[in-house]
Amino acid sequence: MNRSENEEAILHFIDNCFQFLLEKDRDFKLYIVGSNPSAKITNFASKNIIITGFIENPIDFFERAEIGIVPLKKGAGIKLKTLEMLQAGLPVISTSIGAEGINNVGKKLIVSDNFQEWIDLIIRY
Repeated sequence: MNRSENEEAILHFIDNCFQFLLEKDRDFKLYIVGSNPSAKITNFASKNIIITGFIENPIDFFERAEIGIVPLKKGAGIKLKTLEMLQAGLPVISTSIGAEGINNVGKKLIVSDNFQEWIDLIIRY
């Protein structure tokens, strides 16, 4: 979480998707897993937004989750977080940046840069 593109991505997701998801269902939970989250991120901690900080092996979170998200708007190269979630069998919704270089698009990896569409996709899962 200590990279600016990760921080920007999760803040954008909270503002543009998660708040709307909570309006539909107050039981939605968002787990933000990553080392050194900034104060901007930790200020969102609540019963619905759980911020873990560094986790040695995030597989436990992947196994309990219903869907993974990779809302990156900037970055380059293959994203390990995307590959790890897919490897754990978790369906993943990603931006084109978060799915860059991954040829697993289909049932388990949904790529969309339209965050309004993300809301509908997440509700369906």
